[in-house]
Amino acid sequence: MSHHGKQLIALDEAGRELAAFPVDNAVGVATDGTRLVLNRLNLLEARADYGGKVLTSVAKSCLRPDLAWDSKRGIFWLMEGSCGYLVKVDRALNVTQSIPFSVIDPQGQWNTQLIGLGLAWDSRRDVLYASFARQLRNAYAKYRLPASRAA
Repeated sequence: MSHHGKQLIALDEAGRELAAFPVDNAVGVATDGTRLVLNRLNLLEARADYGGKVLTSVAKSCLRPDLAWDSKRGIFWLMEGSCGYLVKVDRALNVTQSIPFSVIDPQGQWNTQLIGLGLAWDSRRDVLYASFARQLRNAYAKYRLPASRAA
């Protein structure tokens, strides 16, 4: 899935459009293979595959710019980029855990707070990647998910 402005588009591996539907304020999207979860500015929304009928929605208080599906744990990871938390969310969109993380520049080049932008989960390595930005420069960090935190 790709989001362009106010439209979400499903693409196949060759880049051909499979489906498209209008959506306001979508800043992140992930799927667990059975439903599409949209991260909108003030709510999470689960929809039928390819963005059809809204199955459930949950209001949220902090801007969470991106999300990723963790197939090993059966959860969605969300980044509360402006609040400094990784959030575990179950398939019913219930928050099951909030894990604080540092938003200080991992390379020590800036002495100001970074803003979290994106997430990706690597199933082979069991690593959650988080991207950050300050103004126009970008930095990244990766988080190993130890068993005590990832359970």
